[in-house]
Amino acid sequence: MLDLVARIYKKPRLIVVDIILLNLALLIAFFMRFDAAWAIYLHYTYFIVITVIGFIALYFSNLYNKMWQYASIGELFSIVKVSVIINLIIVLYVFFTRTSLPRSILMINFIVDIFLFGISRFGLRLLREHLIGTEQRHISARVLIVGAGDAAEILIREMNKHSELGRYIVGLIDDDPAKSNLEIHGKQVLGNRYDIPHFIEKYNIDEIIIAIPSARGKEIKGIYELANQDDVKVNIVPGMYEIIGGDVKLSQLREVKVEDLLGRKQVKLNNQVIAEHVEQKTVLVTGAGGSIGSELCRQIARFNPQKLLMLDIYENNLYFLDLELREKYQEIEFDPIIASIRDRDKLDYLFAKYRPDVVFHAAAHKHVPLMEHNPEEAISNNIFGTRNLIEAADKFNVERFVLISSDKAVNPTNVMGATKRVAEMLIQTIDKKSETKFMAARFGNVLGSHGSVIPLFKKQIAQGGPVTVS
Repeated sequence: MLDLVARIYKKPRLIVVDIILLNLALLIAFFMRFDAAWAIYLHYTYFIVITVIGFIALYFSNLYNKMWQYASIGELFSIVKVSVIINLIIVLYVFFTRTSLPRSILMINFIVDIFLFGISRFGLRLLREHLIGTEQRHISARVLIVGAGDAAEILIREMNKHSELGRYIVGLIDDDPAKSNLEIHGKQVLGNRYDIPHFIEKYNIDEIIIAIPSARGKEIKGIYELANQDDVKVNIVPGMYEIIGGDVKLSQLREVKVEDLLGRKQVKLNNQVIAEHVEQKTVLVTGAGGSIGSELCRQIARFNPQKLLMLDIYENNLYFLDLELREKYQEIEFDPIIASIRDRDKLDYLFAKYRPDVVFHAAAHKHVPLMEHNPEEAISNNIFGTRNLIEAADKFNVERFVLISSDKAVNPTNVMGATKRVAEMLIQTIDKKSETKFMAARFGNVLGSHGSVIPLFKKQIAQGGPVTVS
C-alpha cells in the first residue's frame, strides 16, 4: 500500500493536486476573512490567476524531486519557499493590475498554502511510519539503545526505515536525569545504565546497542558488564574517529572489541612533525605484510611519500596490501618487494636502486613459544637480518632508521626478547658513528594482530574453553 501511495506522489499527478490545493487555500482564506459573506467578495478570476501563477511556479520548483515518505525539515523548507514565491507573484500581480484584493487575504492564503502542502506531503511519512509500526509488532529482535544523543537519533531513524532487518526498539537508556521520560522519534528514555539488567528481563531484550561515540573505555566497559547477559547481543556504534565525515548507519554497528574497553585515552599524533619526515620521501618498510608493518604502510601513505617500498618475504599479505593502497592513494608510487632481510646482497641491490630516505624495520620472528623451539631462526632473522639492514642504511646514507622492537627486550627471559635486545644494542652502537639517525620503538602486545593473544582467547572462549595463559 505504501509503495502505491508513493507512486502517486509523482510530478504529473501531484501538480494537479497542488493546483487544487492552491484554489482551496484561496477559498479558505476568503471564508476565514469574511465568514458567511465570503461569496460576495470572491470572484472567479481570482481562481484563474492563482491557477496560472501556481502552475508556473510549481512546475519550475524542486518540490517534485523529493521522496516525501522521508520528509523532514529540509522538505518543509522547500514547501515554505515555493509558497513564498507563489504569494509574492500574486502580490506583484495585484499591485500592477490594481486588483482589489484585501491584503489580509494574501497573508491568510500564504499560511493556508503551507498548511495544505505540508499535510499532503508529511501525511505520506506519517502513513509510512504507521505501517512500519504495524509491521514491527511482529518483530522478535527487541533492542535497547544506550545513549539518547545524536547517534541514537540517527540509529532510530535508520531502523524505522529498515523494518525488514527485524529490529524493534523498546526504548533508550541515558544517565542524564534531564532526559528521563523524554522521547526521540517516539522512543522513550526509560532510565539510566544501572536499570539495564532490569529492562533486559522486563522487556525480554535480545540486543543492546551502545550509541555513545564519545564514550571512553572505562565507561563502555561498565555498560558492557551490565548488558552482557546470556542470549543478549551487545553491539556498539563506531567511535568518533571512525565516523567523522559521515552519519552512523546500521551497517556500521559491530560487536564490542577489546580496544573499546581500554582505560586510556587515544594517542593524538603530531601530524605536522610526521609529515616533515615522510612527505615526498622514499620510505622503506620491512615486514610490510605483517600486522605492524601493514599498518605502518597505511599511516605513512596518508602523509604523501614520494615512493613507498613494501618489503616482505610472504607474498599473500603483501599482494593484498598493495591492492588496498593503490586503490586508495593513486598519486603515490608503491613498490612491493619480495625479499628476505637475511639476503645481504639483495638488500645492497635494493638500497642502491631505490636510495630510501627513511627505513622502518618491522620484519622479525615474534612468536615467543616458536622461537624457544627454533632459536637459530630467531637469531638469524632478528639479529643478523637487522645487522644487514643497519649496515645497508649506513652505507647508503639513509636519513632515519626506525627499529620496531618489543617490550620483551626489557630484561629478556626468552629467546625472542633476547634477540630483539641485541638488535637494539646494534643500532645503539652504530648510531654513535653513523650519519644516519638510528632509533627504536618498543611495542607491547598489539591487540588483534596476527598470532597475538586476543584472537586466541576469543577462539578458546567461543569453543567453551579452557583459556590458556603462557
